[in-house]
Amino acid sequence: LHDALPGAAIALLTASLIAGEGLPPAALPAAGGLAVATVVAFLLMYASITRIGSARSSIATMLEPVATVVLAAIILNEDITLTIVIGTLLIVAALPVLALRSRPKRRRPTQT
Repeated sequence: LHDALPGAAIALLTASLIAGEGLPPAALPAAGGLAVATVVAFLLMYASITRIGSARSSIATMLEPVATVVLAAIILNEDITLTIVIGTLLIVAALPVLALRSRPKRRRPTQT
């Protein structure tokens, strides 16, 4: 959060200076909404890492592409092709494999 948002702001500022244009005033509310959504998403991700750990949290984030496909179909009326279905199924099939994968056992330090 501390690196991503300033980096995005600098990139947007640089692009607008090069292009000689800023965001149109009509786009400012949408840009503000996206900024708030990004902050909330990062805060929720950090909270999930704290609560369930980084490994489980990273597995949960693998559902983002699936949610994107579903929301694109519902909200944007996007077509769901066979390739998208196969990719979604592969992601969903990988989740139990990753969740059940055995962790390497930690060795106890040997005492000398």
